[in-house]
Amino acid sequence: EDMFQQALTVDPAHMTAKCNLAHLAHHHRANLARAHQLYREVLRTDPKNLVAISSMATVAAEIGDCPEEVEHLLLQAIEIAPDDADCLLNCAVLKWEYKNEREEAKTLLNRCLQVSPLNVG
Repeated sequence: EDMFQQALTVDPAHMTAKCNLAHLAHHHRANLARAHQLYREVLRTDPKNLVAISSMATVAAEIGDCPEEVEHLLLQAIEIAPDDADCLLNCAVLKWEYKNEREEAKTLLNRCLQVSPLNVG
């Protein structure tokens, strides 16, 4: 964590360091609010950062943001990387579990299986 903080001290616009700090806050410190804030900062500077968008969607879902906000982020990620299996899978799960949009979920799952047959399981 100190290394990423130092990188940001030298270069406050170092988005990889900021994403790594957000990842640490999310997965190792269970600090969802801090992760959310850091991902938002990354997206202000780099709005097409796929890692930040998809991670922000995960954090937003865990915080309890409305499914529409999470879906917006996931669809934005799919627009940037239409063959990203993780984004396709996450969006399918959202549509299946939270929005009861079963046919759209199935379509996304089928796309996920096409691009990465070993990813779903």
